[in-house]
Amino acid sequence: MKFTFLGFSAAEMRGAVVIFILLFLAILINMNGALRKSRDAQRRSDIQSIADSLVAFHEDFGFFPQAYEGKIVACDGKLNDTGVPVFSPCDWLYDSLRDSFDLSYPPYMERIPTDPQHNDGARYYYISNGSRFQIYGAYESDSEPEYKAAVVARNLPCGDQICNFGRAYSTTPVDRSIEEFESDVNAKRK
Repeated sequence: MKFTFLGFSAAEMRGAVVIFILLFLAILINMNGALRKSRDAQRRSDIQSIADSLVAFHEDFGFFPQAYEGKIVACDGKLNDTGVPVFSPCDWLYDSLRDSFDLSYPPYMERIPTDPQHNDGARYYYISNGSRFQIYGAYESDSEPEYKAAVVARNLPCGDQICNFGRAYSTTPVDRSIEEFESDVNAKRK
């Protein structure tokens, strides 16, 4: 007696199951690639938006916010006992980039974005000396056009990953420290 199910033989059913599994695996692989590309596109957009907001901040105040442990120091502004403004590091995703002393002024960013995989340990990384800034992220793929091995060589921590792309103010390179760049600029002026 030959086994059949819905008019299909056992061999035909095994073949259909194998084809179904192969199609499922192909879809899964393509879906993971599409999700990775989507997250990398979000990173590119976030870094550019942060850079644009920092430039607008600079145009109004004449300086860029300082950095502390990779965060933008521009939140919870208060005056200390001598009247000097003191700021706290901003929390990615939760804080706004704004004038902390005039909350009626529109924010430069409603919420400072965070890496799409923030919950998995990925972070953006900010560096500034007040006159220049660099903002970094870590793509999941090294085939993105902005991926730079020279940035990887700097070994900057984008959370639990190494930063591999970024944006910077004006002619400031992302593959060298701000201090090195300014030292070279000053040496050329002499």
